[in-house]
Amino acid sequence: MGRAGYSGKTEKWLNEEISSEKLKNPNADPIALQEIATKRLEDRSYKWIKGHTPSSSAPPPETQEVIDKIKHYDSLVKTGEFVPSRSEDVLVKATGKKEHPGRTRGVGSFVGNQKVFGKPPSRGPREKMYTAQEMDTLFEEVKKQTRAEMKNVFLEMAKTCGLILPNAFEDEGASNSSPPRQDQTSCHSVDQRDPFVNLKDPISCRLGVHDGNTLIVVAEGTARPWKENIVVHHTPLSPQNVHVSIDKCFNSTAPLPVPWSGFSTVGEAEGSFAQWPKKLVLLSQDDQRASKSRMATEDMNELVCFWSQKCVEANSFDFDSMFNICG
Repeated sequence: MGRAGYSGKTEKWLNEEISSEKLKNPNADPIALQEIATKRLEDRSYKWIKGHTPSSSAPPPETQEVIDKIKHYDSLVKTGEFVPSRSEDVLVKATGKKEHPGRTRGVGSFVGNQKVFGKPPSRGPREKMYTAQEMDTLFEEVKKQTRAEMKNVFLEMAKTCGLILPNAFEDEGASNSSPPRQDQTSCHSVDQRDPFVNLKDPISCRLGVHDGNTLIVVAEGTARPWKENIVVHHTPLSPQNVHVSIDKCFNSTAPLPVPWSGFSTVGEAEGSFAQWPKKLVLLSQDDQRASKSRMATEDMNELVCFWSQKCVEANSFDFDSMFNICG
């Protein structure tokens, strides 16, 4: 390297790099060539190679070994397989040696690490590093707290399903749980995934019939809330159907999906009530979105009802199984 060191050689190497690039690209912009050369020499591992490569002979075997490793790690950087850090870059990996605090290889004997790499990131009290054991302990504490909170919710929702829980469950769960609502039916008495079950008020809808594999809208109507023991034209309402009124007919000759005495077409039933298959009743987009949201809530309620029943049967809480399914 000589007495000049890296700082004394940099200008010479820069001119050599510019000349080399100019031979490759004779018509290139001189400023662009200088930028390329400067950028290349900003890489301290490249400067280390320049400083350890004799101008008139091949480098010694031990130096060549480091050069080969530098090229190897450079290729890994390009593919993303190696990401250099402040304390471990390509040159450190290639030489297998950390940098001395007072001097930095490839830069100069009197240039410290901080001047080359900048100040190390500060680690305040909020940036505490946790050990694996501390993380496990923290995880268990959070899990325990979550289980306790979920147990209260579990008991509350189990009661809304109409389940009578043993006193042991009450003691183990929430002490302030509300009493079961008497106006709710059992969670297994109706299909909770049925959007029509959630209707509280009459809503507008479109009524369709099948023409082969095609669904054709034949009328506008109003879907009525589901109630037990509904009778439409002297016929009990089927679970597969919804109670509707046929308000406006589009196709008077279309057959009624569920005809009754004296009425067989949509036109004949206009202005009257009818049973209509749920799969052929189309709600508006807003109604569908609201129904889907309610259905998601009902699905969770149904899951809680199911596990509540299992807990009652087993006389114990099996929260681990429930967590595995939910999450």
